[in-house]
Amino acid sequence: MSGIGLVLNAAKDALLTQQYAIDVVSHNITNINTEGYTKQTPVIVAKPGESYAGFLFGRGVELSDIVSSTNSFIESRLQDSLTGYNATAEKQQYMTVLESVFSENSGWSLSNQLSELWNAWNGLANNPSALPERNILSESGITLARTFNSIYTELKNMGMEIGNSMEIGLGSVNQLISQIADVNQQILSSEVGGTANDLRDQRTHLVGKLAEYMDISSFEYADGSISVTTGKGYLLVSKDGGYSLGYDGNDITWQTSGNKNVNITDTIVGGKLGGLLDIRDETLPKYMADLDELAKSIVWEINSAHSQGVGLNGFSSVTGTYQVLDSSEEMGAVDSGLDYYDKITDGDFKVWLYDGNGSVVGETSIPVHANTDSLADLVSTLDSISIGGEDALNASISGNNLYLEIDQSSHPDYTFAFSDDTSNVLAALGVNTFFEAANARDVSVNDVILGDKNFINAAVIHNNVDSAVADSDNSSTGFITTSGPYTGSTDSVYTVTIDSAGSQAFGSATFSWSKDGIVVGSGIAAGASVLLGTEGVAVTFSSDALDTYDNSDSFTINVEASSDTYGDYASGDNTNALNISNLQYEDVSVKRWTYERGSSPISSDVTGGTIDDYLHVFLSSVGIQSQSIQREAEYTQAIMGQFQELRDNFSGVSLDEEMTSLIKYQHAYSAAAKLVLTANEMFETILELR
Repeated sequence: MSGIGLVLNAAKDALLTQQYAIDVVSHNITNINTEGYTKQTPVIVAKPGESYAGFLFGRGVELSDIVSSTNSFIESRLQDSLTGYNATAEKQQYMTVLESVFSENSGWSLSNQLSELWNAWNGLANNPSALPERNILSESGITLARTFNSIYTELKNMGMEIGNSMEIGLGSVNQLISQIADVNQQILSSEVGGTANDLRDQRTHLVGKLAEYMDISSFEYADGSISVTTGKGYLLVSKDGGYSLGYDGNDITWQTSGNKNVNITDTIVGGKLGGLLDIRDETLPKYMADLDELAKSIVWEINSAHSQGVGLNGFSSVTGTYQVLDSSEEMGAVDSGLDYYDKITDGDFKVWLYDGNGSVVGETSIPVHANTDSLADLVSTLDSISIGGEDALNASISGNNLYLEIDQSSHPDYTFAFSDDTSNVLAALGVNTFFEAANARDVSVNDVILGDKNFINAAVIHNNVDSAVADSDNSSTGFITTSGPYTGSTDSVYTVTIDSAGSQAFGSATFSWSKDGIVVGSGIAAGASVLLGTEGVAVTFSSDALDTYDNSDSFTINVEASSDTYGDYASGDNTNALNISNLQYEDVSVKRWTYERGSSPISSDVTGGTIDDYLHVFLSSVGIQSQSIQREAEYTQAIMGQFQELRDNFSGVSLDEEMTSLIKYQHAYSAAAKLVLTANEMFETILELR
């Protein structure tokens, strides 16, 4: 090729090369606002030289490549930061809602309603027979119960909303998986002749969008295609296509090549889905469980005290509010199905009978063996008792509930009442209680009280013979029940001591007893009632063969010199109302729950505090966790912003830079055009010489 030909070819290549460079710059400029677009740079290199006239002349320039300004490290860290930020942002959104649900800024807050209930009990203690105070107490109980119901419903609805959000999110995930797989195939087809930068940008952008929903990993193969997996290695995109995720309303599933669904819910971390799962499976169930524990504790403490008292009237009939699942199972066992089965202990309770004039007919103690007595056993015992020589009480099981009634055909207008329950069985069966149910969803005031406020138990039955208290050094399982009335003239203390344990089941155990420290007598620990002297105090030894006594076991019985009011209860008595009002100052044991995805929930007993203390810690924990997540969201947002800025600086389009490049390439293009003109003039000069 002639020298002038070299010049002309070099000029032509220069024109084309600068034109291509201007095309790249214009592509950058027009995509300055395109999300995910990465700046492209033309790579211009000198063409190999060519020998002519004994010299090696250069042949100008050519465009060797168009390079996308990407940095895999920055892209990877940005992807991770997107995953982290979206997880905390999603959690922050729901924690804000949780804070509003448990807000203490209104009169309808839990703490305010609980305080109103305590005040109402105190108000009743000040005027125990007054109907207005009883109505206020009933309304306070209803309001507190409804507050529990409402909060539980709000939390339940939040869980349903999270489920809906997850379903929508998984729809977006599957769409992104499909789009990534489609672009993957396009890149494989397009990169036969070069790098498909725009398609790669599109794919990177889609992968980033997918990272907003969950923790993922990606790997690029030599042919330009990528595979995408979940953080735990479940394949989402491969060269062959995409693998969508399933959702059954609770679990996220991944389908194997053999069409077998694998539950991967607990492996999904980070991103919107991870944040939703954390709220759904950890935060929300924890607060719902703690709320239930709070409601359960309030109900139990008030019910157990209420069941020891009496209202303005006795019962003609009563039905327990807590059902057993199996009336033949031991009441103190979990299989009984009772909500408070674990509260039942070996002990007894008293049933009092009153005639149509309200006069005391008599009382009897009903022994309860937590680990052997079933509801059927208790019903059999109650149905067979005679009180003061009267067989007036019928007992049965109604819908797996205990049912007691006066036989009106033989004892019209008779009533009955309860006291001194050391076994807790009355409260566990829901007999003579203030509240019904044992969870935040269903708690309500007992229908008996709603129907007649006179059944609010402000008083206690006067019993001048206390229950027997086992000495703390006792190592046996035996117990005794007491009855009276005590007719002595002074308050006294009886002590019953087992001298020879023997076999209680056969009545061979022997005992001695003392009054005010002076040994008075001895006897055989038979199952039937045994009098301790002539002043009315009687004891009955446990009749269950599994209950045994050890030598030197002792029991203390306090008695009071007031037999003339034995079995009475007064409309002006506020003893039980005060007892319940003072519960707010007594330490209780309440469970606190911890939930972690993939693990069974763990509970721990919180002791050394009152119900109010537990409530305040519970409510403050919501705010503390919300603030913690908010700080985490701010931190992850800052990290994401830093990596986004790094990416923009490295890969983003700068108009100033592009305008500079445009001017540079434009001048180079003009110079190349001038070179063409120069070569043309050289040709014309040669032609003229001829």
